[in-house]
Amino acid sequence: MNGELFDAGLSTLKGRYNRRQFMRVSALTAGSALLVACGGTNENLMASTTPLPKEGVAPSAVTATAQASVGKTYFPSPAPNVPDAFTAPLPPYQSVTAVPGMGGTVNVFSISYVAPETPHAQNKFWQGLEKRLNVKWNLNHAVGGDNYQEKASAILASGKFPDLFLLLPDLSYALYKAIDQGAFNDLTPYLSGAALKEYPNLARYPDLLWKNAAINGKLYAVPRPFTFASGMMLYRKDWAKKLGIAEPKSADDFYKMMTTFSKSNPEGKQVWGMGFAADGIFKSSSQFILNMFRVPSEWRREANGSMTYFIQTDEYRQAVDFMRRMYAAGLFYPDSLTSTGLQMRQAFLAGKIGSYVDGSTALDAVRFKFQSVNPKADVGILIPPGADGGKGSYWMGKGYNGMTAIPSSISDSNRIKELLRILNYLAAPAFSVEANYISLGVDDWDNKPDANGIRALTQTGSKEIGALANVAFGNRVFYYPSDLQLGPIFQDYTRRLFEIGVANPTDRVVPPPTAQKKSDTLENLVNDRVLRIVKGVDPLSALDTAIQEWKSQGGEQMAQEYAQALAKLP
Repeated sequence: MNGELFDAGLSTLKGRYNRRQFMRVSALTAGSALLVACGGTNENLMASTTPLPKEGVAPSAVTATAQASVGKTYFPSPAPNVPDAFTAPLPPYQSVTAVPGMGGTVNVFSISYVAPETPHAQNKFWQGLEKRLNVKWNLNHAVGGDNYQEKASAILASGKFPDLFLLLPDLSYALYKAIDQGAFNDLTPYLSGAALKEYPNLARYPDLLWKNAAINGKLYAVPRPFTFASGMMLYRKDWAKKLGIAEPKSADDFYKMMTTFSKSNPEGKQVWGMGFAADGIFKSSSQFILNMFRVPSEWRREANGSMTYFIQTDEYRQAVDFMRRMYAAGLFYPDSLTSTGLQMRQAFLAGKIGSYVDGSTALDAVRFKFQSVNPKADVGILIPPGADGGKGSYWMGKGYNGMTAIPSSISDSNRIKELLRILNYLAAPAFSVEANYISLGVDDWDNKPDANGIRALTQTGSKEIGALANVAFGNRVFYYPSDLQLGPIFQDYTRRLFEIGVANPTDRVVPPPTAQKKSDTLENLVNDRVLRIVKGVDPLSALDTAIQEWKSQGGEQMAQEYAQALAKLP
């Protein structure tokens, strides 16, 4: 990768951390990566369990290292909900000082997208995890989304629930009904107010994460932190530099950038400005363009409490018209009409397109791949400007990927607290002794150090760890051992996006019956109609017909149900 632009950006970022910020870190480490270093674990909570052997460095040493590293290798969060960034790890330290489990068995239902783990009898990581948790850890994995839906439905039908149940309601709407019918404990009394302090790693979670994880105002599960970001527009920053293109400040600027990419052949061959996945053109694949025109994040709640779907807005119409212009001018990659998101990434890596929308964590994966296919490439994230030259917008995500619940068949508060202590352990912060074990396993068996002393999983480690401990996560940080300068740069991109962030108001409620039954069908309908308009097959006025179809086939009812659900929130 071409590091010149990143090095320049990093120098600018380092200059932001003045003495005031330094003092802020000193005062706020309890809310960052260093809770244990500033008053740490509640020992009274775990007085009934066995103390863990001391590991790692003293808390004071971690604090001293962090303070000395501010603006050098440690970049504290510059704004709410933006993760810390690192270019070097902190010394390992303990975030949990007592064994969380009581010696019994914990049955877990989760999901896996990797090969089955090494069997327990031959798995040193699994055995070590049980020793650290002080429980027998029994896993029932669903393999992928389809299998998750099948297994979750079977468990709900049987009434025989595991102790910890990873809820992925977007994969199985039946889970919402189960929650509504009381299948899972209301954990609000345990996870709010002073009670949350009993689980210090969970207490590190941002307030917004807990707010977004609440279902109809109550906490039925512990969320797994992911990111508050949604899709991001990746682009060839080296092409822009080579062609003398500044970061766009308006829709016209962006149009000119795409035109220059498409007409100037920066790779010495025919390229196109932007690609999109055909099955997401009406929303996800075109998010950057929709954000330029400040299209609402799926729904807008009006002053009278009614709901407006984003395709009904003038902003959306303007964005679709802009996409029509781009397509007619030949600025979109022609194979986009039949491509998936993965194929768009492949086209980007092959140097066929200069930009496309990918997931919120894609930047590091794409940059890593470019290290082998084109080391001179430089990839960045475009911040959506306002189409009119003002500020754009950015659709915020919920901040979590699934959440782990405790069934209401468990009524003993001591057992509930034990299970929450286990989740607290698995939610250990980055660089802690616990997080290092969960991600890297047994030193010199599951992982090996490289020439710089940075440990990485071996093939043995990948097979042993698998998805054994994925029912809880610690807060995300920006740290990339294979691309060390990326952390603070990615942090700054995120800060800039969140400054213009807008939330989807319906994220706070359970999808109502019509949404659960018809959302996918209606989205496919609108996507097909918008794709025809973008291609020029149908006129822009056909959007009116699409909106009427959407309304008559369930959209209008959906809007009413969402309005009613939001009106009931406290």
